[in-house]
Amino acid sequence: MKPCTVVLLFLVLVIYLLTHFYHFYFAIRCYISNLKFKMSSSDDSVVSMFDAILLKDLDVGQYGISISKDDSSSYLRPDEGLILRPLSTKDFQKGLVDVLNQLTRAGDVTEESYQDRFACMKKVGDYYPLVVEDTEADSGRGRIVATGTMIVEQKFIHSCATRGRVEEVVVDKAYRGRKLGCLILAVVTALSKKLGCYKTTLECTVENIDFYQKFGYVEDAEKFMQCRFRD
Repeated sequence: MKPCTVVLLFLVLVIYLLTHFYHFYFAIRCYISNLKFKMSSSDDSVVSMFDAILLKDLDVGQYGISISKDDSSSYLRPDEGLILRPLSTKDFQKGLVDVLNQLTRAGDVTEESYQDRFACMKKVGDYYPLVVEDTEADSGRGRIVATGTMIVEQKFIHSCATRGRVEEVVVDKAYRGRKLGCLILAVVTALSKKLGCYKTTLECTVENIDFYQKFGYVEDAEKFMQCRFRD
């Protein structure tokens, strides 16, 4: 075998090993990262989807939400035993999926799949799901009684702006009539403005248009369309 052939084969082998080592290295890093997250959320610690400080001092008064003169963030405690906060790793155990099932079919969501999805959403960093918890429910263990999500989309248009999207606002049927839906919508709308979104959108049924108009949302000439691949 000619020396040049040997050198060429050697280089091919080196490139092959380096390429596979590169993929192996990043696979190990990803595994360790997910393992650390699961370990951190498997003990008594609670991991929030985002920093709760973002929910403070929002301009929700313009949407009819009452604010104490002594506490500009009093809306985070809308009633006795109720708190509004970011979604956390413990909220699967507190009935989040049960509430979502009152809006649509949540499907088969196990605690493992919940934690995996939570980790992915937190890593992306553009998801802002909120919950209202009744801290006195279930003998003090707490229960999720309302939820809503604001998603930030990264854009090239409007000088690389961001757009907010409101999704999955729902209140447990036993807690309706206490304006928790209004509170969540006001907070996610004010939060999207605080985060610098150039606009925030949502989809709703025709009978709910009047409700959303109270929060500054207006009908657009564009129509919502979808191509559904499964339920």
